[in-house]
Amino acid sequence: MSNVPYTNDQPPNNRTTIQAACRHGVRHIKIAMFWSAIILPVGYLPLLIGGLHNFETIMFVTLVAFNIIALYIGHDHQPSDS
Repeated sequence: MSNVPYTNDQPPNNRTTIQAACRHGVRHIKIAMFWSAIILPVGYLPLLIGGLHNFETIMFVTLVAFNIIALYIGHDHQPSDS
């Protein structure tokens, strides 16, 4: 007989661990995108009040594009989930 105690516990499966980490990371990205989609429109006002000239137009279009991306990624986040 061996003096090594026997345990029925299996070591965690690497694939399961990676999948859980990915789900956790995706959840946090959705949370960040949800709140970004809410906060980003605040940046529209200063740009629109000052008038859209060369650089401001590029900045405004970029801000709108990021807002659309944030809306798309974070649209199914439920704030009560976090």
